[in-house]
Amino acid sequence: MTLALCKYVGSKVDLLASSAHLFPVPDHGGKVLVPFVGGGSVAAFYAARGHRVIASDINSRLVNAHIEVQRDAEAVIEVLAVLARTLRSVDREGMADLAGRAFFEEQRDRLSAHFEHGASDAARFLFVIRAGFNGLWRENAAGECTTAYGKPEPNRDLVQADSLRAYSAAIQGVEFLCEDFAVTCGRAKPSDAVYLDSPYEGTFTGYAGGDWNASQACLPGMGRVSERDRLAAMLVYLDAIGARWSNSDADCATTRRLYARWWHESVSRSGRVNSDGEGRGAVVEGLWTNGWRK
Repeated sequence: MTLALCKYVGSKVDLLASSAHLFPVPDHGGKVLVPFVGGGSVAAFYAARGHRVIASDINSRLVNAHIEVQRDAEAVIEVLAVLARTLRSVDREGMADLAGRAFFEEQRDRLSAHFEHGASDAARFLFVIRAGFNGLWRENAAGECTTAYGKPEPNRDLVQADSLRAYSAAIQGVEFLCEDFAVTCGRAKPSDAVYLDSPYEGTFTGYAGGDWNASQACLPGMGRVSERDRLAAMLVYLDAIGARWSNSDADCATTRRLYARWWHESVSRSGRVNSDGEGRGAVVEGLWTNGWRK
């Protein structure tokens, strides 16, 4: 069973269950680096196999939720249960969802305006995802959460206490950091393995910050450098030091051009989170490695 903190964009739960061989393994004594930690399924997968794991993301609210569930899952569960009960009590039939929407938006906006590290805001973060539209975390350019109210069905479990307890147990020993992916990759040694799962080219990236559209070919000195271009440069660096890595991205002409020097295959996974509810089906994506699977 593959565990995760929550549903998150680009979840690898199904890919881990069906294709664990696609994920690189470090040498004896090496560690695993997981930039773009997302829902944490990859970090939990490696930790459960006894590897030392460093997982990171630039979303401080997301990283805080991982840390607090790891540190004291019961404290997060307690606050999350209160939020869920309050939503159910105000969102009664005949209120046209107005009271529930107002309560949801109050909790969402508090994360943007008064975010504090701790169990309460970890629970608030999970509440916004679970009660939000399509389970999708959204941010605007200012880093403010813009997730819309999802009007969760009365029988939907917004706490998922058992899952949080199991995930907490699985990630004991994982080091969670709030930092740029390039900083995390810079921690790599030749004996290490790195799994990268950035926002996908051509898809919704309003949860990640930065410009993730790969730049097009242009005259020297006249192009812009996107986050995806920086990622490609970090893959070259990981090659140079001899670390093993796998990189997931959309399988399209742009990514095949950008990652053309590396070994590639197409894989299929389930799309668990999507801005369009009809888009949560099988997703074909690309996976690139630096030759360790040849």
